[in-house]
Amino acid sequence: MDGNTNTKVNGNWLTVLIVFAVLLTIRLVVIVIYDPEFFPINVLKITAPYQYLSREQIQNIIAPYSHKSFFVFSEKNLQEDFKKNPWVEKISIQKKWPDSVNVQILERFPVAIWDNMLVSGKGDLFRPEEFESFTDKPHLVGQKYQVKELLHIFEKLSKLLIVQDLFIQEFRIRDNQSWEIVLSKGVIIRLGKHAQEERLNRFLRVYPKLFAMSFDHVSIIDLRYPDGIAVKWKKESDQIISNPKKDMG
Repeated sequence: MDGNTNTKVNGNWLTVLIVFAVLLTIRLVVIVIYDPEFFPINVLKITAPYQYLSREQIQNIIAPYSHKSFFVFSEKNLQEDFKKNPWVEKISIQKKWPDSVNVQILERFPVAIWDNMLVSGKGDLFRPEEFESFTDKPHLVGQKYQVKELLHIFEKLSKLLIVQDLFIQEFRIRDNQSWEIVLSKGVIIRLGKHAQEERLNRFLRVYPKLFAMSFDHVSIIDLRYPDGIAVKWKKESDQIISNPKKDMG
């Protein structure tokens, strides 16, 4: 019985020693994995346009991660930190064994203003700290759910107008879905609710002969007539109506 007891006790101690050795090994492995001296990030490559995000801003976001161990470095956490910056449209982060991290940043490009926010080229609304520096951008006015639709129409109409060196300062879709343009020269162009591009093209065809030399004196151009153009000049007494009809829309 004594021999069996001693064998059992020795077996228990052996088990304890094995478990202790395993736990110690695991602890040492964890310490090594978490220690950047053993697995440092030696190559941190950043690809970015640096148009609206400065190098300093990017470095400040990355700094807390640059001294971490390769195994501890979290792409997900870094992505979340980058996305807190309104200029970041998309961020891609890749770890490459044994010591490299590649960071690719796509910035938002502001093309217009919606209320007190900027509109990106993809129709995203965002407001950076430098918002006041972009107040000269064209304004879009309509219902919030129409942002992308307005941006698409704005870009299409801008391409038509730029041929005559005319630029949109404000594009509106009213509650009744009627389109209206305010040019950079302050001229209002009313396009109505139907065949808006056709109406604008009609105006552009006659612009060189009828308006190019006197456009600074124009206040409103109304294209809602099926076969004509109504023009209101900046002087109330001077108004030309070319073949207008009552039906407007």
